[in-house]
Amino acid sequence: MVRYKSDIMQFTADLDHPIFHYRWNAAIWLQEFQNAQSKNRSTKANAKAQSSLS
Repeated sequence: MVRYKSDIMQFTADLDHPIFHYRWNAAIWLQEFQNAQSKNRSTKANAKAQSSLS
């Protein structure tokens, strides 16, 4: 779900969208959110390190 914007409105036009078939699980959502933040921090740190080498 990372490829989607964090806005449910993009899915409301199609109520048969697979996202509506998933069961809400706050623990899994939080885990995915933290993973995405961690990856984003790593990417930014790598970009910063590479730019300082130039």
